[in-house]
Amino acid sequence: MRALFYLSVFIAGICLVASKVVDLTSETFASSIADGKLWLIDFYAPWCGHCKKLSPVLDEIAAELGETIQIGKIDATQEKDLAKKFDVSSYPTLFFTRGGEAEKLEPYDGSRSKESLASFAAKMNSPALLPPDLATADALQRRVGEDGRIVLALGAPGEHPAERYAFAATAEGLQHLAVDFAVVEDAAELLRLGLPADRPSLAKLEQGEAHRLFPTGKALTAEAMRRWCRLHSAPLVSALGQDNFRWLGELGPPMAIGVVDPADEKGTAVFLGSLKVAARALAGVGPGSGPGDLGEAFVYGWVDGVTWASFVRQFGVRGALPQLFVLDYASRRFWHDREVDEPEELEAFLRGVAGGQVPAHRDGLLGLPRRAWRKLEEAWPYSLLFLIPIGLLVAAFRLDGYEELEEEEDRKKKQ
Repeated sequence: MRALFYLSVFIAGICLVASKVVDLTSETFASSIADGKLWLIDFYAPWCGHCKKLSPVLDEIAAELGETIQIGKIDATQEKDLAKKFDVSSYPTLFFTRGGEAEKLEPYDGSRSKESLASFAAKMNSPALLPPDLATADALQRRVGEDGRIVLALGAPGEHPAERYAFAATAEGLQHLAVDFAVVEDAAELLRLGLPADRPSLAKLEQGEAHRLFPTGKALTAEAMRRWCRLHSAPLVSALGQDNFRWLGELGPPMAIGVVDPADEKGTAVFLGSLKVAARALAGVGPGSGPGDLGEAFVYGWVDGVTWASFVRQFGVRGALPQLFVLDYASRRFWHDREVDEPEELEAFLRGVAGGQVPAHRDGLLGLPRRAWRKLEEAWPYSLLFLIPIGLLVAAFRLDGYEELEEEEDRKKKQ
C-alpha cells in the first residue's frame, strides 16, 4: 500500500509539473501572452532529439519558477503559420517576450541549462539598471575586476534627461544579454573611472581591457545607443560555443575566429593573446595602435578546433593549429589564411579582409557549386546555414551549423 501511495504521489507530481507548461496554439497564443508576464516560448518538433532533451528542463523551470517566468510550447509541425510568422525553421527555437507583446518575440540565444534559464528569469525580473549604490567607481571596478562582468555605463553628469531616458530604454530592451547597465552621474566618480566628467559618454568596462568609448561627436540617440550596446555586449574575444555562436554571428560584423587546440595550453595562450593585440590595434585602443578605424569591423572569438573539427574543416581549417578564419554569417562568405599567427600578421590579414584585398571564398562550403548551394538555400533558408556534405555525390544534407555544434559538444562530453 505504501508503495502504491508513493507511486500515486510521484505520478501526481509529474502531472503537476506537466500542467505548468502551457501548450500554445494559434488560437490561444496572443491571449495567453497578453497577461504581460515574462514568457519563454519553445517552438519544437515531436521528432526532434534536442527538443526531447530540453523538455524536462522546461518542465522543471515552469514548476519551480512559475511565478517569475511562464513557459509555453508550440508544436511547429502543427502550428505552421506561427512558425512561419516568427521564421522558425530549426528546432528547438526559443523566444521570449514580456509586456504582452505577442507580435514581438525576441530570440533567446543563451544556454538551455536549468541554471542558465533560472538566471535569465531572475535577471529579467530585476531592474534593468544597477541601483545607485552599485554604480559607484569602486563598485563597478569590483564588478568588472572580481566578478568578470561587462558593464555598459552611461556617464551623465548634470542635466541630461534625454540621454538617461534613452539609456534606460536601451537597458530594458537588452536586459537579456549577459551584461550590466549602469548610470554614473557624479563627476568625481566618472573621473575615478577614467571617463569624461564634462559631457555625456557611453563606455564599455571589461576586465583587462581599456575602456571602449562611444565615438566622440556622434549623437547619443536611443537607436545609436542600442546598436552600440548590442555590438559591445560581448567580450573582446569570446569563447564560442552552442550557447552564443548564432547570436554573435547575427550581430552584424564578420566573425574573426581563432581555432585552437586547448591541449596545447602555451600555444593557445600565445595565439589568443596575439588575436587580442590585433583586435585592440584595429580598435585603436592598444599601445601604438593606429586610428582605430576598424573598431567595429569584426566580432572576435575562438573555438576548440578538436571538438569542432568537422565544423571548422568547412572553412579550410586543416592540419596544425592554431589558425584563423573570418566568417560572414549573413552572406556565407569566408576568408582563411593558415599561415598568420603573429599580431602584425593577424592585423594585416584582417585589414585586408575589411578592405577587400583578401579574396573571399564564394563557391559554397567544401567546394559545393554555387548553383546547388543557392537551390539548397532557397529550399531551407535557415536550417542549412552551414552545411556538411554526407557523401559529396549524395544529396543528403541535414544539419545546420548550430545543431552540429551541439552534437559535437555532446559527443565530446560523453567521451
